[in-house]
Order: sequence, then C-alpha cells, then structure tokens
Amino acid sequence: MMIGIERRTPAHINVNVQASPIRVGTLFGCAADGMRLAVQQGQTGFLPMVYEDNIEAAILNKFLFNSCLNALGALTKMTYGELVTNPSTRHLITHIADEIIQVVQLERNYRLAANGVDYVENSLLPLVIPKGAAHRSSMLQDVEAARRTEIDYLNGAAVRMGHSRGIATPYNDGVSSLIRARESGSMSG
Repeated sequence: MMIGIERRTPAHINVNVQASPIRVGTLFGCAADGMRLAVQQGQTGFLPMVYEDNIEAAILNKFLFNSCLNALGALTKMTYGELVTNPSTRHLITHIADEIIQVVQLERNYRLAANGVDYVENSLLPLVIPKGAAHRSSMLQDVEAARRTEIDYLNGAAVRMGHSRGIATPYNDGVSSLIRARESGSMSG
C-alpha cells in the first residue's frame, strides 16, 4: 500500500494519503485464484485495490520507501515533505537508500534504483511532494504512543541482509539503534 494512515483513537483511523491503489498478489508461486477473487470482492470497498502478478516488486519498493522515511520521521518528528526537502535529512535518506538498494540487489536479485540519489530524485520526491508531504510516519505515531515499532522489519532488516551479504550498512544500523533507544526510553516510563 502507498497509503498514509493516522490512528486518532483506538477505534478511529484517518486515511491522510492515498498515492495508489492497494496492490495485492501472491508470493512463491502460490495459486493466485483465491487472491484474485478476494481482490474482486475488496474492490467494492472504500479503498481501490488491484491484483498484481509481480507483487514482490511492490513489496520491495514499499520496503525501501518506509525504510527511508519512517525512522527518520520518528527521530525528527518531521513530516514526509519536511524530510525530503531538508538538506540534512535528505542526505541521510540518500545514504539509507543506497545501502538498501545494494542489499536488495544481492538478497532478492531485484534492482530498486540505480542508487540513492536516483531513487530520491526520480521516485521518492515525485511521490511524496504532491501526495504525502504532510504525512507523519507510522513509526513516529508508534513512538509517541509508546508502542513497539517496526524498525526490525525495515532498517533492521536491511542491516541483517547487509551483514549476511558482507555489505556495510552504517546508516541503517545507526537509525535502527536510535529508534531502539527511543523505544526503550519511551516504553520504560
């Protein structure tokens, strides 16, 4: 999903951003008929949905997107738009993206972008600025609510993949460590 959701109360969410339909598919050669039927049924709901044969590409691109923005948003309390237009955070985003692009290329044999600069300029900015500039990351919302974050499944996963492939991931490691420090500080009180 390229969608921004904010939890307002335990029973109320607000959809702030909807940049594309919810993309659904199957992995690992699983039979797609049941999932295609579920998507057809889901298309009558309030969020547009589509079935994609190559869902892994969508998942990996969302992994890169969230890894570039969510933790930095939680650490700085900046919106997505502020993150990509501020020179300091944009510098960090470019390096985070570089590392993830490298590890995904080796781990999944999939090329997300030529490099971090290419990703930021040609993928991230054209998506964030017109559609999601005001969005606050879900990880920021989790930290503020003293909930555990998904850091181990985003930047932390990039660190693990890099370690197993012999690729240094100092930017993802640093961001992961800082989020874990925020989690332990906000959850211990």
